[in-house]
Amino acid sequence: MLSGPWAKILTRSFCRAYQKPSRSSARALIARACDSWATWKDAYLQRRADVGKPVQWWEEQGLDTGPFSTLVGVAFLVPGGSETGRWEAIALGDSCLFLVREGGLDVTFPIEASSGFGSRPVLVSSDPARNAAYLDRIGQRSGVLTRGDRFYLATDALAAWFLQEAERGSSPWDVLDEVKDDEEFLRVVARLRDSGAMRNDDVTLTCIKVV
Repeated sequence: MLSGPWAKILTRSFCRAYQKPSRSSARALIARACDSWATWKDAYLQRRADVGKPVQWWEEQGLDTGPFSTLVGVAFLVPGGSETGRWEAIALGDSCLFLVREGGLDVTFPIEASSGFGSRPVLVSSDPARNAAYLDRIGQRSGVLTRGDRFYLATDALAAWFLQEAERGSSPWDVLDEVKDDEEFLRVVARLRDSGAMRNDDVTLTCIKVV
């Protein structure tokens, strides 16, 4: 319940961290996101009450449990005036980062094979107490930036398809690079689902090219 707002809060917390991504900074940003969630939830409940639609009994358990989300984030660190730089990434769960370099798949993070996807991934909870057992599983990866590098950040259904295609010797990034707008992306996703190549699950994609 309300996983969309929670995912947005996590994303904003990462983007506003102004720190090099690391396991320690990831723990801190998750803690800040949980605080932000508590504030957002109070405002949400008040808005519901103000319009005469208070929370119903069947919603209470979902609100008490709180929403969950995966998290993958990457930062690009280029010193002023420099022609070189580095990338730093963190992840928890089965949303993935892929780096394509010189026409080949160079990095898959945090999951390295399509067999690594399951039905019960580690998730970031809006409840700090539920995160305690998983914070030591935050993944961290880094590398050098090269002109022409292409980064793809994808949620689980799309990430699993991406890895399956790469394992077959195909170049799934070529399919994604041809997408020009949201409507075309939706058509590609529908085609992959209809063919059985991709699970019918939530799909999010961000593509970044280093120039």
